[in-house]
Formats: sequence, structure tokens, C-alpha cells
Amino acid sequence: MKGLVDFHLAGKNQGTIALTGTFCATIMGASTTIGMAGLGYSRGLPGSWWLLSGTIGMLLLSVLLAEKIRATGCSTLPQLVGSFWGERARAAASILIAISWIGVIAVQIIASGNILLAVFGGDISHYMVACTMVFVLYTAYGGKNSVIRTDMFQILIIIFGMIALFWQALKAAGPLPLIQLSFPTSAEMNCWEVISMILVVGSAYLIGPDMYSHIFSSRSSKGAKASAFISAVLLIPLAFLITSLGIFSRYLYPTITPEQAIPSLMAGLLSPAIVGLVAAALLAAFMSSADTCHIYPHLRYLWRGVQEGEEQRRSKRHSGPYDEGLQDSSSGNRSICSNSCSLQSRYHQNPAHRLHSIHQRPSHACARRIL
Repeated sequence: MKGLVDFHLAGKNQGTIALTGTFCATIMGASTTIGMAGLGYSRGLPGSWWLLSGTIGMLLLSVLLAEKIRATGCSTLPQLVGSFWGERARAAASILIAISWIGVIAVQIIASGNILLAVFGGDISHYMVACTMVFVLYTAYGGKNSVIRTDMFQILIIIFGMIALFWQALKAAGPLPLIQLSFPTSAEMNCWEVISMILVVGSAYLIGPDMYSHIFSSRSSKGAKASAFISAVLLIPLAFLITSLGIFSRYLYPTITPEQAIPSLMAGLLSPAIVGLVAAALLAAFMSSADTCHIYPHLRYLWRGVQEGEEQRRSKRHSGPYDEGLQDSSSGNRSICSNSCSLQSRYHQNPAHRLHSIHQRPSHACARRIL
């Protein structure tokens, strides 16, 4: 890694497949596994609207905004906000994201500890510390590249683990619990509750900083659009599959709480080997969400943005010995005459410099308009 753009955004050079994997892995966190299975337990099949609302937001993001967002050249959502409404808005967005992400990361850590506690027993605090150390270390070591590489592996574990648990639950309960349910609404979840969930949850995917960080990491605008669209399509069957786990758990274990739906299926139906696979799938889901939040550059507005600082350093590395006279960050402080005299003096003092061209690369600023 050569700079902050490489660390936080993987050099803005990620292809469609890599971004699709990290989109899916980021979305599959505690709320879309343990939480959505709990909704299936308490609300029936309409509980899948939790993730389906997210896919609606992702589809809108892909069709309406992804290409335009990537084309701005921004590096973070606060930087994008600042390009429209100034530094105060940029600072406020950065602080708000940092505060909210504390809660998001904490939920993933607690969920990871609960899963390990259900499998091994013991002290949950030890498990939470261990899980935190794992994702902090690999994100600190490799930055966004580490997040993307591990997300590709984690999403595969999540898919196989959820399918294995679904298959065992289907064999134990049969298809009857699913056949008897209604969709898109039910007695436990009416039309207005579905609409409110679509508006609230879907908007979090449409303007989520974690989603935007993946878009900014894309190699191209079209790649950003394609990866967001493919991710939304892939998550639709997972929404129904995970919600079905809660429905099976309600049929088999009617006295438990909704949050215990998946752990109860694991303890009651699976062999030790498959328990390990499902536990690994859940841990992968939690950590793939936590690492994206952890790597996000919340407070980069303090030094005027990741991309601007990186471009300034590159400009200094590639400039000639007398180009420095042109690289003044407050460009109005020197007159054309003084610059010309300085350059002419250096030109005559060292004839070897005559082969250099006088050129200054302008920093790549975030575009002021998207729509």
C-alpha cells in the first residue's frame, strides 16, 4: 500500500466480482441473520422484508446513483456531502457516521460472542475480545484489500452454512410450516408495517456510508453499478431462506424467544461438524459487517479528504526541481510575475533543468453535481 487511498479504498481499482462479494458480505450481518430469523419466528414469512427492503434500496442505488457517485471522484460520503453543502456539513456527517458505527460494530461483536458462547460455553467477554482482535488485526494489516479478500471467503461460508441449517430444519419440520404462511403480509405484519420497513430500511441501503465506500472502491462507474445490482439480486433468495429458519424454529421450539431461533436450531438439529460450519458462517457474517465499518475513514474531513491529500503527494513526487514554485496550496498568494522570475532564476542556475517541462497536475476534486 502506497497511501491512504490504497488503505481505505483498495486503490479504487476493484472489479465487479470482488465488489459483489464485499457488498453481500457487508450486508449479511447480525441484523440480517439472527435478527431476520427472529422476525421470521415472530412475524412469519413477511419478516423477510427486512432484507428485501435492503435489496430495493440497493437496486435504486444501482440504477439511479451508483455511476454518478463513482464519477464524482470522491472518496467518502462526508466528502460527497461537503461538496454540496460545505465543510460544516462534511464535519457533521463524519461525526454522525463515527458515532453510529460504534453501535453497529458493538452489535456485531456481541453477536459473535453469543454464538461462540452457545457453541463452547464459558465467558462471553473472552469471545468478544478474541473476535474484536481478529477483525481489527487483519483490517489494520491490509486495509480495504484485506476486507475485500476476506469478504469473498466469508460470503461463501455464510451461504453454505445457511443452506446446511435450512436443509436440516426442513428435514426435521417438513414443508408444512412454510406452506401455511402468507406473503407479502400476514396477521402479524400488515401492509403499513411492510411499507414503513421498506422506507426506513431501504433508505439505509440507498444512502449508507458502507455501501458508498464500496462504490468508491470500484475501478469504474459501470462496475460500481453492476456490482450493486448483482448483489441485490443474489440477496433475494437469502432473505427468504434465513426467514424460513425462524419459521422452522417456531414450529419446532414454540417456547423460545425470537432471538434464539438460529441457536436453537443449531443445538437441536446439527451434528458437531455442521454446528462448526454454521457457527463459522455466523461469525463470518458478523465480522464481515464489522470490518467494513472499522475501515471506513469517518473523520477524514479534518485534512480535506483522502483523495486531495493523495494527489498532492503524488504531484510533489512527480514535479521537477523548480516546479515547487507553482505548487502553492493557497494559489492566490503569488503573482504570475514572481513565479516567472523564480522559475527563470532556477532555469539559468542549473542548465540540466532545461529539459524539464513546467507542469502542475491539478488535484482531482470532488464534483459539485451528481444529478
